[in-house]
Amino acid sequence: MVKIKFDEEKCLKPEECMECIRACPLGVLMLAPKKKPPNPGIPPPRYIVYPLYDVVCNRCGKCLEVCPKGALKLI
Repeated sequence: MVKIKFDEEKCLKPEECMECIRACPLGVLMLAPKKKPPNPGIPPPRYIVYPLYDVVCNRCGKCLEVCPKGALKLI
């Protein structure tokens, strides 16, 4: 099984880029809050790229190719 690792130290504002999310032909990646927001209706202070469906990842590497920060790894 493929594991996708996101390095949040390299990608500080994924909500502004989202290149990896758009590049994935299988919709494996999504943008998610790093922590649950304190109040409903208030956006979280930080987002991460989350591999929601990494079990369907076919290791095509398109997310790796487009990431300008090199923040993703396939393990």
